[in-house]
Amino acid sequence: MTADKINDFVTWYNSKATSSPTYAIEKDYNKASFTARKDYIAYEQISNNEVNEYNN
Repeated sequence: MTADKINDFVTWYNSKATSSPTYAIEKDYNKASFTARKDYIAYEQISNNEVNEYNN
């Protein structure tokens, strides 16, 4: 996941999902004949999350 997408998720999470009760993560690999693949994360179902940071 890119840093921008991670920051977007963290912003969504920290806002307590006021904009949407779910967060969609686009899966741009192994799409085969699908036009899109997404995983949806429900805010109320999150028990914890972890973001690992590293230096470039």
